[in-house]
Order: sequence, then structure tokens, then C-alpha cells
Amino acid sequence: MQMDLNCFQPTSMMQKSVLKISPDGYIRLPFSTFSSLNFVHLFTDRDLTLLDELIAQAIPAGSAGFSECISTTTPSISLGWAWYSHRDSNCLLLAPENVRSNVMITDIHGYDVGVSATSNLIGEWLTCCDWPAMVRLALRLPLHIEHSSVCANASPC
Repeated sequence: MQMDLNCFQPTSMMQKSVLKISPDGYIRLPFSTFSSLNFVHLFTDRDLTLLDELIAQAIPAGSAGFSECISTTTPSISLGWAWYSHRDSNCLLLAPENVRSNVMITDIHGYDVGVSATSNLIGEWLTCCDWPAMVRLALRLPLHIEHSSVCANASPC
């Protein structure tokens, strides 16, 4: 069973726009356009090295890994993130500073907002998606109601 990140419905504006890859490899677009895209799950896997890194940072991780989705657009937008399972609650959370993409978000004037701001915006957007269910399904874990205070980033938008 496949689960995709369909956080928002595509807009007619997005259907008319054309995505282009810039010479530096980024696909530049405003956040409003990015947030209207649909993504399909590409892979999810556990990563013991990431788990060790998180534990070394005093993050209470019981397991950790990476997930990646791609957009249904041409060219494809790649969206990857690191996650961990909270040791006590089993809640799945985004790992700090581990969201990456071939997207560069632009401001209202078309200027880049920068790599860090783009990563932060995409990370915030991910908190509104049901990515924990997608990860649990991919890893064949039992579905978990993300409702504890530790699961703050799983609250619906």
C-alpha cells in the first residue's frame, strides 16, 4: 500500500506554470507554489549512523532514518528529510537541520530566500503533512496516534 504526501490540492495556477531547473540545479519557486504540489513516496529506511549522531547530540532517539518523496511534476522536485522516533513515546519527529531538496524558495520579488530559510520553510510545511504515517507504513510499523505533547509537530494545520 502506497501513501503519498498530498498535503494540499494543486491549484490551477500551478497547473499552468512551468518548472525549470536553474544552472545551479535548483528549481526556483515561491512557497505558495511549492505548497500546492503533490508528492509520492520514493523510499524510507532506518539509519544507524544518524541514530548515533542524534544520541550524541542528546536527542532522545530510539530509532532514526531518512525518507524521500518526489513531486508529480516535470521536472521532479526531490524532498528528503531525516526523522527519529522519540525513545519514550515512539512519536516520529523531524531530525534537526535535516530537510533537503532541489528547491530554492523565492520571495515575492523572485529572489532566493537562501538554503537555510528554504529548509526551514519546507520543514514547517512537512509538519502539516502526515509524513509519520507514511514512514510507519513504509517500515511496516504499527500506526501510532501522534497526540502526546512530544508530538507537537504532528498536529494538523
